[in-house]
This record gives sequence, C-alpha cells and structure tokens, in this order.
Amino acid sequence: MFLAEAVSPHLSLSWERASQSSAVLRLQGELELDTVRLLQRECERLVLVDAQRVILDLNQVSFIDSAGMGALVAFYKRTRGSKELCLVLRSGTCRRWLDRVQLTRYLATYDTVEDALATE
Repeated sequence: MFLAEAVSPHLSLSWERASQSSAVLRLQGELELDTVRLLQRECERLVLVDAQRVILDLNQVSFIDSAGMGALVAFYKRTRGSKELCLVLRSGTCRRWLDRVQLTRYLATYDTVEDALATE
C-alpha cells in the first residue's frame, strides 16, 4: 500500500507499508544539505507509523554528504529501541561513504528491498 511521496529538484522520496511489520522508504537523487530536510520530515512521519521495521532503500542515491549521513544517524538514534532500521545499498558512492563512517556496522544492510523483507 502506497502511503506518501515527497519531491524536491534533487531528491525524491516515497514510502510504503511493505508488510504488516515493515515500511520501506525509497530515496532517489542527492542526499545533501539542501535536501536533508525532506528526509527528516519523512522520517518523522515514519516514526508515527506502527511498523516495527523501517527499510531505507538508498540504492538510487547518487550523492551523500555529511548532512545526509547526519540525518541517517539522527533517524537511527530516534528509532533505536522502538524500531529496527535497515539499509538497502548495493555499491556506489553512498555505500562507500556509509562504510567509511562505519554506519553499516550498526545497521543491517542488504542488497535489495526483497532481501531485507525476506529476513522478517
């Protein structure tokens, strides 16, 4: 079931309830200082959803800066204890940066949304 969509010139987000216990937030574009507020707004909406897991699909993120990484860390801290946060990342710039700052050590990371959903 589709729930929400948000778009800016450099980033689009959409999220859906993928199963009874999971919501998927898909990002496409650049996650950086000028677009991070869009992510923060959608993350606040997802906090209110009764899904136990939130899957962030970052496979279509072409660029991420420190503001984008900071927003991911803030969302992780905000949901810790109440929701499981998972990342979907195959490879590319976003994956390299999140590996470098070791965020992928703290969050379950999958190649595809289907892989993440299969672990429910």
